Amino acid sequence: MTGTNRVDTVFAFGLLAVVSGAFFGFLLPQIKQRRVLAAGVRELEDTLSTSYRVSMDLKEIEDEIARIRARLEDFDTRLPSATEIDKFLAQLSSIAARCDVELDLVKPGSIEVRSLHAELPVLLEANCLFTDLYRFLYELHAMPRLTKPAMLRVTTKKDCPKCKVELTLLIYLCRTGV
Repeated sequence: MTGTNRVDTVFAFGLLAVVSGAFFGFLLPQIKQRRVLAAGVRELEDTLSTSYRVSMDLKEIEDEIARIRARLEDFDTRLPSATEIDKFLAQLSSIAARCDVELDLVKPGSIEVRSLHAELPVLLEANCLFTDLYRFLYELHAMPRLTKPAMLRVTTKKDCPKCKVELTLLIYLCRTGV
């Protein structure tokens, strides 16, 4: 071998040793670390995706709970407990006032427990024009609360435009708590 060939060979082996050392000493650990980091990123993306699905499920559950609460409030309005009779009587007085019905007597009776519900008869005595009575009955019918007129007696007075009204109204109540 000549001198320049030997220098070239030594230089080539030296260069190969430096490149191999750089590769095995620096780049290979970096590649391994990158693979580990990439696996960690995939794992975090999977966790994030799962968390997102869980949060979406949680949002759907919260929405369903809100819908159930609204239906329950509607149910409570339609079929209240016996403790809410005062609210109903206040609503009844308010409707009567709006319809120009003069309530002379509002007398709740005794609660009668049935198989699935309870009923509270309320006797009303009033004076009003017949058209006002119609509006009053119409607004009672439009209430969300379950009620039923059980008896209605309307009598007129001579030389008086107002009618004497006797109405027994059944209020349906939730059986529990009665």
